[in-house]
Amino acid sequence: MWLHLVHWLLVGSSVFLGSLSACCLKDGQVCKKNLPRQCWEPLDHELDESGPDTLYTCRRKKNPVILTPCPAGCHQDPQNSDSDICVPATIPLKTTSKSKVGVINWIDNWANGCVFPGNSNNKIVDLQMEGPSCGPKCQEILECTHFEFNPTNKMCRLKRGRMTQSQAVRHGNMICGVRKGAEAVDWSNGNWAENCDFPQSQEISRHDIHPAQCGGKCQEDDDCTHYAFNQNDGKCRLKSGIADKKNAQYLADSKRVCGLRY
Repeated sequence: MWLHLVHWLLVGSSVFLGSLSACCLKDGQVCKKNLPRQCWEPLDHELDESGPDTLYTCRRKKNPVILTPCPAGCHQDPQNSDSDICVPATIPLKTTSKSKVGVINWIDNWANGCVFPGNSNNKIVDLQMEGPSCGPKCQEILECTHFEFNPTNKMCRLKRGRMTQSQAVRHGNMICGVRKGAEAVDWSNGNWAENCDFPQSQEISRHDIHPAQCGGKCQEDDDCTHYAFNQNDGKCRLKSGIADKKNAQYLADSKRVCGLRY
């Protein structure tokens, strides 16, 4: 019985390795869905259950090596019939080796295979466009703090509300990102926001009052156009000059509040 088992292991393993090596019949890039079906199972085992739209690098008579998951699938390159490429006009992907399930690999302020939790109240607008335009569009809209892009229907969803990269969750071939910069100031409350200040503005006066009274104090002063409150020292700072939400600077301090005159 043991002899039969050893024989089966030796023969089976050689067949397994041989079939996997046979997946690469030539050098180049190839989509998993264009490889022979019998190659899929060992590839899934090796590469954390990669999808059919995963792009591989092939070397003749060698095992396929993962190159990158395509955000909108692979297709035949019309200029080179021997290889496949990711669909054009999608956000370029960072070349990686194995990618563990559940890990989101961020490239600057965006990542592949992720979305942000939330409900319909977070949505500002859905716009149809090419992938690379989704992030810049969020930058143009003051209320936008994060975004999601669906490569399948080329829909860019702009969202409001406080959101960080650490809150993103894995989700298919979606692309998600946060507003460019360290963090975005969330103006969803209207004319005031948390974690912000106007550091370049001219300060005209300081007052020891409750933070909820700071906005009203600005209303009482004809020269005040915007204000900032710092709970660390309990000061309400009234400021003058051109008031613009775009000039507010995010501060990693939950005890800071800034706002505009109503």
